[in-house]
Amino acid sequence: MQRRTRTVLVAVIALVVAACGGGGPGTEGPVEAGDGPSATSAKAETSPAATQTPADDRLPASDGPSLWVAANEGYTLLRYTPDLDLVDRVDEYVGDLDLSTTRSFHPMGGLVWFVTYDPDPRLVGIDPDGYGIVGEVNLVGDPFTVSPGADRLWVSYYDQNVLTEVAGDGSAETFEVAGLPGLVLDEGDAGWLFDYDQNRLYRFGSDPSQAEVGISEMSTADARAAVDLGDSIWMTLEDPSDILLRLRPDDGAVDRIWCDETSGDCEVYPDDFLTTYDLEGGATFGEDMVAIDGRLYVVGSAFIVFDSVPLYVIDPASLKIVARTDTEPVVAMAKVGDELVLLVSGEFGPESCGRLYRVDPGTLEVKDQVDLPGGLCPDGMAVG
Repeated sequence: MQRRTRTVLVAVIALVVAACGGGGPGTEGPVEAGDGPSATSAKAETSPAATQTPADDRLPASDGPSLWVAANEGYTLLRYTPDLDLVDRVDEYVGDLDLSTTRSFHPMGGLVWFVTYDPDPRLVGIDPDGYGIVGEVNLVGDPFTVSPGADRLWVSYYDQNVLTEVAGDGSAETFEVAGLPGLVLDEGDAGWLFDYDQNRLYRFGSDPSQAEVGISEMSTADARAAVDLGDSIWMTLEDPSDILLRLRPDDGAVDRIWCDETSGDCEVYPDDFLTTYDLEGGATFGEDMVAIDGRLYVVGSAFIVFDSVPLYVIDPASLKIVARTDTEPVVAMAKVGDELVLLVSGEFGPESCGRLYRVDPGTLEVKDQVDLPGGLCPDGMAVG
């Protein structure tokens, strides 16, 4: 079975968390997940408590996607161009949405969708031109993951065998699925679903309730990050962190990839090789991974907090670490055009604890960088 290659950024809940109250939603008629077409209302007025860049002072957005950065435990939302020019900044409220109630955000269909818990779990769509609430989707429970596709979002829930599909226009449908779904990899006309209860991989088309088992036995489906590259799916794992999982659905096979930190050589072990305690000197992998031009870019991890972490470039064909650089702790990274963008945390002066890097993926050289405005510490990033 030949499959279309698509790099998928995996969005993990808990990007944007804070602790103040107030500022309820300002629209009528939210869509219940599964109730069909979106209910769209007039834009809500921005709360008087909000601090927002005046429209006349906003930089024009480029033709490319926007880089959205959350900072200061979710109270601040920043918007950058792909060239790292700051377009806009909003503090505390977006429309009537209190940013302290949000948990993550996902650009889609020209809007930015926030997961919020005020008063109940729901998705709220914001128009980035006027910052008004123009769409809402009530969710069926507490979200476990929100996985973005090209023109839709997939929401899974804690301890529920259901999956909600939210389209770019805000319409939503909820499906009963096998097992307990976690991450979803979206391929446009189809997708892959990780069942973290039975450790299986399912492939589905237009109806996730009719998903078919692609791999029936895996040691774990508890992925930190996952990308679809060629005929394989690559995952970083919560445990063990020194293993990359390579899934080959066409063959129904799973490989555990271990990479020597010094030589860069990577070894393949069968999935039933469950421990790596006797393998010393292995690279450890963190919570983010993207694919660019057929190569994997994987953030390294550490068991203790360090001032820097490695960024590995792995060639899947030769199974080697072909490049590596050290960087500040990575909060998030993304492929933007033909480049790699990193959001990092660190001490960059008396008032700066976050920075964006624009990196050449071929050389890993920094082409451009910008510090977050004074006093803002990064929480997460999304592109769209």
